[in-house]
Amino acid sequence: MNNAVIINNVVIRQDDNGRFNLNDVHKAAGYMDRHRPRYWLMSSSLRDTLAEMYRNATLDQNGVVILFIG
Repeated sequence: MNNAVIINNVVIRQDDNGRFNLNDVHKAAGYMDRHRPRYWLMSSSLRDTLAEMYRNATLDQNGVVILFIG
């Protein structure tokens, strides 16, 4: 099942392995230079956004993060 992840009216796309598109996350964070993907680890608002996305995450038997968004 593939649930849509929407933050600040931006759809965060995922690939077939469930990884989030970092450019979409950047767009959701406001497209500010300080939120550019190359600075993503330094951005507290982006860290907060990612933490919220993973708040209800679990691991499957292979150690893959499973997110339950909804």
